[in-house]
Amino acid sequence: LNIRRHQSAVCEIGGYLYIIGGAESWNCLNSVERYNPENNTWTLIASMNVARRGAGVAVLDGKL
Repeated sequence: LNIRRHQSAVCEIGGYLYIIGGAESWNCLNSVERYNPENNTWTLIASMNVARRGAGVAVLDGKL
């Protein structure tokens, strides 16, 4: 991970693992990271408009 976090939402789409929001210490996060197991790398992708921790996520028709 690029940003340490807890209370994040996690899902898998197309072989990638997504870590969404959460908290770093007491600060809520709006960042989203994608893990690529093929090359063992984490990438920061588009942030959410609102920071969230303890949220739930789901995949429907290949979308978060």
